[in-house]
Amino acid sequence: MRVIMNSTASNVIFLPFAGDIASLPYVGHWRTIILHGGEVVVWSSEDLKGCFYLLLMPRAWAPFFAFDEEYSCAELGLAMGKDVTPPTGGFEAFAPVPLDDHSRWLGAITLPMGWRNAMGLAQYVHRRWTQLTVGDPLAAHQRLGLPLAREMRKDRVAPYVSAELERLRAIWQTYCDDLDIIEVYEDLDAALLVTDTVHEWHAAIHDMYDEWKAVVSAGKAHTRVLEVKRLGAWSNGVAGRIGPSGERCGDMAGFTLFLLGGRTCSHKALQVAAGHCTNLFQYRKEVSCTLNRVWRVLVKWGGARVGVHCPTWCAVSCWKR
Repeated sequence: MRVIMNSTASNVIFLPFAGDIASLPYVGHWRTIILHGGEVVVWSSEDLKGCFYLLLMPRAWAPFFAFDEEYSCAELGLAMGKDVTPPTGGFEAFAPVPLDDHSRWLGAITLPMGWRNAMGLAQYVHRRWTQLTVGDPLAAHQRLGLPLAREMRKDRVAPYVSAELERLRAIWQTYCDDLDIIEVYEDLDAALLVTDTVHEWHAAIHDMYDEWKAVVSAGKAHTRVLEVKRLGAWSNGVAGRIGPSGERCGDMAGFTLFLLGGRTCSHKALQVAAGHCTNLFQYRKEVSCTLNRVWRVLVKWGGARVGVHCPTWCAVSCWKR
């Protein structure tokens, strides 16, 4: 089991900086990929294992990410009267306040979860990795970074994708610890010809990960597959559909029918339903306006329970994806 750190307490002493937050992709952006005729989408992906623990922070920052647990030198295996040697594993022992000779606290020296700037910094580092040249500059096997012109990111116009030209066939994106390469082929036969091969960008990323000793999760990796679940969305490259999984739609349908079956609906239950619908509607943003009536009810809520006529067609529209 891995350690889960929650360093939200440190947010009060840090100013926010964006890092590469603006480059985080958005699943609704994938709808800009228009398939013509029998064109098919092929997907490759990688997932960094323990991404936050791969990135070391300055050791001087360790006191800012201390855990509220006091230890003695004996408990940490430290000898009295000697300099503290920072142990490996992402933590450093220090004494921020000299209460006595035995007091020590542990502070994180890897990127802490819960920190307000963690996501932007992790996204920045991962994107920088994709731009690095791997190998000896004079060697024939040198690999170049991924082309920025083909990057999918929410703060820019999506790159044009076409199966007709090789240079327009593929795009890529990073989302914190995830990396995706999306390709379009003329038809299913053309896509099946490449399913047992690795895209050159994918091979370059593997070399970069190896050079930087970045560990990937083999169980979450995909190499040119036709169906895949990424960022919570289910992609069917043959049917040309991106949306919530069938299981997610089934759960939402059951919950909606439960609400419709009752004479009254609580404020909390309606909030939960509206929240789930908002998430599902990200795949069809044009139907989000159907929630306007629900939001008006939530804003003007008075009593603990009221009778609400939930629009069934509102919930059903997102299942027909």
